[in-house]
Amino acid sequence: ASSPSSSSSSSSLAPLPEERAVNRDEATPQRQRNHTNSQPSNSSQPSTAKSSKRHKGKTKQQILQRLKRPPSILIPLRPDNNQPPLALEIPSVLLPQNYLRRNPHYRIPTVASLLLSQWDDMVLRDNDKTIVVVLLQSGRFASAVYSLSHPKSPSSSSPSSTQPQSQPQLQQQLQPHLQLLAHKTSTRYTIRKGQGGSQSSHDQSKGKAKSIGSQLRREGEKQLRSDVVATWKEWKSRGYVDRAQWLWVACPRGMRKDYLFGGQKDGNDEREERLAGKGDGRWRNIPLDVGRPTLEGANAVVECLLGCCVREMTEEERRNDRLGRNDEDVEREETEKVEEEEEGTTTTKHNPRPKRGKQTHKAADDDVTTEPKQDEEPPIPLTPLHEAILADDLPKVDQLLDDLSDIPDDADDYDYDINTRAGPHLQTPLHLASSSPHPRAPSILRSLLQRGRADPAVPDSRGRPPYSLASSDKLRDAFRIARATLGEDHCAWDEGAKVGPPLTEDDVRSKKAKALEKKRRQRARQKEKRAVEKALEEEEVQKKREEEEKTKREEEAKRVRDGLQPKAGGVTEGTACDFCQVVVKGKKRSMMFQRLDYVYCSSDCVKKHQRELMAAAAAARMGI
Repeated sequence: ASSPSSSSSSSSLAPLPEERAVNRDEATPQRQRNHTNSQPSNSSQPSTAKSSKRHKGKTKQQILQRLKRPPSILIPLRPDNNQPPLALEIPSVLLPQNYLRRNPHYRIPTVASLLLSQWDDMVLRDNDKTIVVVLLQSGRFASAVYSLSHPKSPSSSSPSSTQPQSQPQLQQQLQPHLQLLAHKTSTRYTIRKGQGGSQSSHDQSKGKAKSIGSQLRREGEKQLRSDVVATWKEWKSRGYVDRAQWLWVACPRGMRKDYLFGGQKDGNDEREERLAGKGDGRWRNIPLDVGRPTLEGANAVVECLLGCCVREMTEEERRNDRLGRNDEDVEREETEKVEEEEEGTTTTKHNPRPKRGKQTHKAADDDVTTEPKQDEEPPIPLTPLHEAILADDLPKVDQLLDDLSDIPDDADDYDYDINTRAGPHLQTPLHLASSSPHPRAPSILRSLLQRGRADPAVPDSRGRPPYSLASSDKLRDAFRIARATLGEDHCAWDEGAKVGPPLTEDDVRSKKAKALEKKRRQRARQKEKRAVEKALEEEEVQKKREEEEKTKREEEAKRVRDGLQPKAGGVTEGTACDFCQVVVKGKKRSMMFQRLDYVYCSSDCVKKHQRELMAAAAAARMGI
């Protein structure tokens, strides 16, 4: 396994080949892109100057420098004479799922034998075990499959080679090689840029929007899900998932059901292809802040989680009872503990059964002593400042900050400060305020940073700074404003706190002014659009009215030419006789007498109109 540069001595793997950066401009002109590379070449080729200029993301080495050491366990080693005590540091993610939680009093020899058996099953035995890494966040998907090739033994070398090998050459020959079998990357437009969050979350909380952007984001989520499901289907057909030793996943909880566990297809009850089930023992959450999902990030995760190092033990670690004792002491203490339990059981069996009655029960209760459980350590209780932040009580927070500022440095009345970590995840008040959904959260965050001068570089138990938990632009702007106010010497803003560039009050006012100006222009455009639509609507109504009047005049002129009188003002029904203009009730227009383009109420009206037309025609021929 590879080791960081700070370790004194380490074991290393053959490095992965550097992948050429994907040119997003040449890949596709569309806004949503999908990059797929499988079966890469084993030989690494240095990237050219042109490709390095096009590469905008971080390289694997840059990501490794930013990542911290994952949660690890220490296995003490037997030092030689006159040497400081050494320990082997191994990431705890290599242990079985929830092993440390289920075995808080684990034995170091048991853990070492367990790790060695997993290594034998992974590398030494020829069973083609793989490692699957999945990174999924904010519309970006990156996944890769790795394998540790079988190390070559000296006896398996070519018999024709009779030259002796040096020790470095022999170590290089026995060194396991980490090989990239396949990978898939995909980028889709699914995140709302202005307000943040996915479109599906917004639809569930505030209703389904009908804008063009929301439709594009819904389509992007559908395409991203199809990309992920197609990847699982292809890799399962190749056997990568079934032969996997570990499934290392970094994915939000809200996306696991549809993307990893197999959600329902649209329109039926059939389940989509899934990576693994919820109870799969190979599942591991990646305990690192990888950032944007990329192939370089997946390579960095593999090298970091497979890395172990040998280093000197600190004074605190030397004073630890577990690390300072040897195997004989552990076995002797466990044997004494078992003997004490057996003696206690025997004494309980020989004790006479107490008689029934209130006094007997009271005496029996007095003799029973309840011992606290040592298997599970209770979480550190929350401080009053934590509780005030959870209650969204800004005045209480300001009062507690004033009380903490008035306490001298040598006072022992308060057992906490503004940077105290508490709760099940060992979070500071800044963590709670940054992840709070309450409306007063930005104000509370500004008070903690500027009035209380809290340290935003203190991580929680998972190594996350408070800034990474901020869920809105207002909370992130509060950190940036505090950086501009407190100065760069307050803490490690970039490396520890991971806060964005400083934001001054002038920048905030300029940003608000730009937002107001943008909203004003938008309202003006909407008002102008409504005025144009109203004018077009009025013009359409006027045009329709003029066409109706023109049609009416043409009909009246035709009636006059055919010898009929203009329609009376009160005659508007369709069953009125065109000659006498009497309304016929109880009949439809199709049931009346018809001649030419007119309808009549009786045959007399038909004959009278016919005689008038014949007389008018005769008069026209005579020139009367």
